[in-house]
Amino acid sequence: MNTGEMLKALRKEQGMTQEEVGKYLGITKSAIQKYESGEVKNIKLDTIKKLCLFYDVMPFTLMFPEYTHFEAIRLSQTFNPDYVNFIKRYDLLSHTGKAKVLNYMNDMLQIPHYRIKQ
Repeated sequence: MNTGEMLKALRKEQGMTQEEVGKYLGITKSAIQKYESGEVKNIKLDTIKKLCLFYDVMPFTLMFPEYTHFEAIRLSQTFNPDYVNFIKRYDLLSHTGKAKVLNYMNDMLQIPHYRIKQ
């Protein structure tokens, strides 16, 4: 499967027309048609971001569709809200704060009660 085929499959999965997708992304139906037909080989990064958010897929899914199975690479499945919230809060910490969180996490991992059983 190539990028155009992936985009078409994602659009059809959503039950949408090219015009509807174009309207959401702020581009023309003919642009969507060109992406899906493979006429446009280098889709702008900004458009890839919009497509990924719209279809709820990782950028890798659109950029390397031959290596992915799009049902398994959904953003919502890949990143649960707790993980996203943790990363957002972690990014707000200073270097010292991040070190403290990592030390605390390492301490917790030493206690079997807090670890996932593997």
